[in-house]
Amino acid sequence: MKCGKSRVFVQSVIVIAVMLLLVTGCSKKTPQQVIDVNAAMARAKDNGAAVYVPDATKSLQGEVDQMNGLVDEKKMKKARKAAEPLLPKVEDLDKQAMDARAKAKADAEAAIKRATDAVGQAKQAEAAKYNAAGLKQAEGKLAEAKALMSDPMKYLEAKKLAEDAERQAKNAREAA
Repeated sequence: MKCGKSRVFVQSVIVIAVMLLLVTGCSKKTPQQVIDVNAAMARAKDNGAAVYVPDATKSLQGEVDQMNGLVDEKKMKKARKAAEPLLPKVEDLDKQAMDARAKAKADAEAAIKRATDAVGQAKQAEAAKYNAAGLKQAEGKLAEAKALMSDPMKYLEAKKLAEDAERQAKNAREAA
């Protein structure tokens, strides 16, 4: 009895394995062009496309999603044709993201420098005597802006904080 059950189990396992091989063997391979587009899109996102060029990223992501939908539907020829014009667009998006990120970094660094100067001037004007809270807030925001500079996806936030710090430091100086 026991031998019969194990033989049926072994036969079932063999049948399932053969079926899996047939199913996977019959599936179509994803075209290289599609793989290249998806890899380029991942690179663009890693380089901050969603942060620094969000509208272009959203628009292009829709096209990439449509291409990937064709793959899901096993329409590989159509997916390959859809991928061919997308690759240059996605590569251009990556370049736009890198350029926008570099500009955002430069802008944030300039804002931090202005805020640092404004805090220094407020201290020289002895603003701590007359508006200690305002000066302390400015110093806190400046420190936070500097900390954000370690994350390339936070340059826009760093710039905004530095601009706020500069404004508060100037207000503190004027109160002195």
